[in-house]
Amino acid sequence: MVRTAKASPHTTEEDDQELSLGKFISNARGLMRRISWLSPPASLDKANSSEFGRNIERSLNDLPRHNGVINLVLRKHTKAVVMSIQHYEQLLEMKESYSKLLEIESERTVSNALDDFNNLYSRITSPASASAADSLFSASAEDLKKSFRPGETESTL
Repeated sequence: MVRTAKASPHTTEEDDQELSLGKFISNARGLMRRISWLSPPASLDKANSSEFGRNIERSLNDLPRHNGVINLVLRKHTKAVVMSIQHYEQLLEMKESYSKLLEIESERTVSNALDDFNNLYSRITSPASASAADSLFSASAEDLKKSFRPGETESTL
């Protein structure tokens, strides 16, 4: 789980998790702004792949002029997208961020399931539930006859 230092000695683990999630969301928003360059290949500046290959050093040095990303075209078809190392690192950061998001959601799901289980267990082990179970197994034929309500496939006795 993504965690941060507690804001004060009086914060709970739940408060701590909310702070972590808030920080995570803020970081993810910043990342989304930084990767605004990520768009479909057809919308990127185009470069002829053979020209790019013949002058690769110049072509790579020209990447900043194309917002760090270019669409390589061979015979009128997109064959590759070339990006700067900074853009690649932003994609890696996005991958890491997505992994953290999945981890947070997984832990939240498990926590919710645990809460549901604990609530159900409390109901099952409550004195009222024990009393109801005892009544069920100690009921006489007369008690069962009094509480019988026929359904559509049953008839009254």
